[in-house]
Amino acid sequence: MYSVRQGTRAANFENQVLPEIKEKRSKILLDFSNEVQKEINESYVGKKVKVLVEERQGDVYKGHTANYIQVIMKSQEDIRNKIIEIEFSCD
Repeated sequence: MYSVRQGTRAANFENQVLPEIKEKRSKILLDFSNEVQKEINESYVGKKVKVLVEERQGDVYKGHTANYIQVIMKSQEDIRNKIIEIEFSCD
């Protein structure tokens, strides 16, 4: 997808794609991406993975595995900026 802005070459392209078609295509791709991510997450259920914990909001932490799967977890301890091992689940 490109952005039509005045002064750019894209602004002068013929046969512009209608905004509603771009939105529909974007939704299709986003839905597909979400489905693939769900399948990947489900394939990790029950496996132990290492997570780099990056963010904290109260007792909820966010981090990523070595292959960039986002993990959200709770902890009473401050585990920010640590690599921890967890058993993956999709709760």
